[in-house]
Amino acid sequence: MYIRKKRMRKTGLIVLAIIYMVFTISCGDDDEKKDYWLVKSVTEGVYILCQGDKTSGAKGCITYIDLRDWSVSRIPLSGKQPRDIVTVGDYLCINYPDDNVIDIIDRRLNMVIKRIDTKSIWGEKGVGPRRLLNANQSLYVSFDAGYVGKLNEKTFSEEGIEQAGSYPEGMAFRRGLIVANSDRGKGDASIGYIKMLDFPSLNKMTSDLLICPTDIFLMSNGEFYLDQGTVDKDGNQILAGVRCMRQGEVVNIIDATLWTRINGRLFVVNAPKTIPETPVTFGYYDTDTDNSGTFEADGLENPSAMGSDEVDRRVYVACNGKDGNSGYVNIYSVEGKLVRRVETEPNAIAIAVSYGSEVVE
Repeated sequence: MYIRKKRMRKTGLIVLAIIYMVFTISCGDDDEKKDYWLVKSVTEGVYILCQGDKTSGAKGCITYIDLRDWSVSRIPLSGKQPRDIVTVGDYLCINYPDDNVIDIIDRRLNMVIKRIDTKSIWGEKGVGPRRLLNANQSLYVSFDAGYVGKLNEKTFSEEGIEQAGSYPEGMAFRRGLIVANSDRGKGDASIGYIKMLDFPSLNKMTSDLLICPTDIFLMSNGEFYLDQGTVDKDGNQILAGVRCMRQGEVVNIIDATLWTRINGRLFVVNAPKTIPETPVTFGYYDTDTDNSGTFEADGLENPSAMGSDEVDRRVYVACNGKDGNSGYVNIYSVEGKLVRRVETEPNAIAIAVSYGSEVVE
């Protein structure tokens, strides 16, 4: 048995660190003679999901950046106004809230292999697929109707639906599903815990600081929530930021409208929608040490999405150009240094990263 020295594809969940695996191979009849091969995880590419233009009817698309050679390609989509994107093995999953549809795309062929009509499966409970989560060998989908559906990650067949809360958005999984119920900032926001081991059914946690939570990260020392805040009487976005559950109480951590993570560090951008415009800030918060800091934010115009690569340890911030018809993504090191800027389609809404593996020469 031999392992050839060539790139090997391997897909799976987001890799938390570069993992080296040692393979021992016996050669011939000499049991003492062995070859050792190192296989390392590598980042293959980045998918920037762009919404298109609802006014003009322009469909959404994906800007794909192949990080192995920095080539850029455009992948057209079949639906309008996509909302979220996740990788599941060799597939991309993209949802369209207005159409009640989730597309499963073979990312090797850039072709839709399955279209899931969520309303046909779950009726009114499956209206408005909002956010996606690949976890626990399942694909979870939150719905504007107040529910979370579960699909098998291999067959994408239906495996149930549970009540979540008012307008659920981002999700996380630890011993059960945790859901950010945004309520669209109307006064009934909560964090929902669905079928946790400690609780047999849905439980909700509320706080005066939870106004419009849209995302959750589970860190080693607690739950962190991204909250979009509310608007004042003049229509300006206020009170957006990261919150954290500590000693049974929700506390403010740092101002932010976008975030991502690498290990125990949160990377945040704060760009509230205000008139006049609020200067964009870019920084970090270390959840292990409580330290925070700022990075250079020049060149971040109208930021709309963030993502991260936990193998190459890079941060992606997608922005819209001043003309409204162009976009770009800034790629940063974990030290906040700009590595590269890549042109994209406009109106980015979400970012996904794909991983593989290769034999070390």
